[in-house]
Amino acid sequence: HIATLTAARPKGPVHLCGWSVGGLLASEMARQLEAAGRPVTSLILVDTHPGTARADATRDPATQRAMFAQLTAGLSPPAAVVDAADDQQFLQRLQAHAVEQGRLLHDRRLPALQRHWRVFCALVRASHTYRPEPHDSPIDLIQTSFTPAPLAAEQQRDCQRLTRGGLTTHRVAGDHHSILQPPAVRATAERIEEILRGS
Repeated sequence: HIATLTAARPKGPVHLCGWSVGGLLASEMARQLEAAGRPVTSLILVDTHPGTARADATRDPATQRAMFAQLTAGLSPPAAVVDAADDQQFLQRLQAHAVEQGRLLHDRRLPALQRHWRVFCALVRASHTYRPEPHDSPIDLIQTSFTPAPLAAEQQRDCQRLTRGGLTTHRVAGDHHSILQPPAVRATAERIEEILRGS
């Protein structure tokens, strides 16, 4: 990612933004760019949960499947879905359940869901070993209104550990999934624009 960014923008300010685990990627990019003598102008994490407790929790297959269902379809699946005999059966049941709940389009093909699952599993495996190091870039953390207070406080503490440059929190209406979908995405985009104007 850094090589691509540098090739496209060899000079000038750098603004980084990442949603969910993408926020960790953005934070790591900021650390590496800073080490190379190019600190970023703004670093925005959109509902990123860097805590190792969440990474450890996804070692449990049922928890990992439930988290995938939440991120992909924005729903909490029943036990019959997460307790499927294998991944193929899990994805088939998830697809059927999501369509029943109106959370996925009827023409959403199973191969696409399989690709998303493979990427998700790869990111989960990486999270089990990745231990972020702090950098000096200030962080703007966008949290969701649906995040329970204890988890929101934990999220803030974990993001604060990523930076020596300070943490500013913002809140938008919605949950982890809906804040990047209409109509809630408009408020998310407006908040990001406000942060960029102030950087």
